[in-house]
Amino acid sequence: MRVLVAPDSFKGTLTPVEAAKAIAEGVARTLPNADIRKLPLADGGEGTLEAIADSLPLERIPVPTVDARGRPVQALIGLLPSGIAVIETAQANGLALLPSHLRDPMRASTFGVGPLIIAARNSGARKLILTLGGSATVDGGFGMATCLGWQHLDDQGAPLPNTPSELVRLARILPPDPPRIIQDCTAWVDVQTPLLGPEGAVAIFAPQKGARAKDLPRLEACLARLAQRWEADLGIQLGQVPGGGAAGGLGAGCIAYMGAHLVSGAEALFQLIDLDRHLQWADCVITGEGCLDRSTFQGKLVAQLIRHADAFKVPVLALAGKFEPGIEEDPRFTQGFTQAASVSQCCGAEAAMEQPREALSRTGAMLMQYARARSKRSMAKQDRGRGRRDA
Repeated sequence: MRVLVAPDSFKGTLTPVEAAKAIAEGVARTLPNADIRKLPLADGGEGTLEAIADSLPLERIPVPTVDARGRPVQALIGLLPSGIAVIETAQANGLALLPSHLRDPMRASTFGVGPLIIAARNSGARKLILTLGGSATVDGGFGMATCLGWQHLDDQGAPLPNTPSELVRLARILPPDPPRIIQDCTAWVDVQTPLLGPEGAVAIFAPQKGARAKDLPRLEACLARLAQRWEADLGIQLGQVPGGGAAGGLGAGCIAYMGAHLVSGAEALFQLIDLDRHLQWADCVITGEGCLDRSTFQGKLVAQLIRHADAFKVPVLALAGKFEPGIEEDPRFTQGFTQAASVSQCCGAEAAMEQPREALSRTGAMLMQYARARSKRSMAKQDRGRGRRDA
């Protein structure tokens, strides 16, 4: 049997590469003669650069920068042989880089993404991919742009401090000369959320990043003011662009400041690593993520993988850190997965967090045992049916 192991990250515990290795070890326990191929996946958030490097020849270049609260960090950018630079923005503005007491979108900035873009330009890249997701910020790319030489001025002509909560005082935006540091730029987004409104970046994501309820109206006003100045000073309307709210509005900021095109991160990765070629090879595919819930089927990576696998009639098995209560009765779950298992159910929630790799490996082994038993029952039923017809 040819088994394609293609998981997303298990956020907070395992990267896509680590998850793929753990699952493959579990599959090998149950099916020691299986031909197993690991293909880590990501849709723009943490682990995207690592997932690309696992499939393609990617030179990784260290770059000193700062995190979302201005603390020094060492990030990596990737350079493909074709001259395409890949920047995983979460390496600078990622939520995972901050301890809980520093998580505050009123103060968190994308400034640290700027040095990564400058380093990509200096490396000779002719094209830039910015992967968005997993951010600690809700500043619309204000900090990134400031680092790249854009001026954000108040009504007295003074530069605003690099603090998102000050954007309500924004009166004018002035571009650098030239305004584009790299002409060809694509931003990978993992959501279709717009910048503004009740389904926008602040309402949906700011609380997850540490914003207090009392801060939400001001953060919304800050992004609204930024969008107003983009329209007035740059001539572009970005408040309701699908994906503009990705990474706390960095999606819209990439359009405004980098001239970027927004694309689905999952679909872009699938194309880059030629997922369909791997699916043509496979007899089954095992995927997974930290939590399988209703949002899984709203355009996230796993749902898009199911769609691709279905085109090749390849059954999909799923592993998750945990299941949202009731999700196993959802028709999209029952129709999308041939078999599924959660680490929490198989090994316990404590083991899932404290020994995630071993727990995921054990659950992978159990999943294949279930799948093998189900396959045998199905074949037995077919044999009995043929016997009745022959009689």
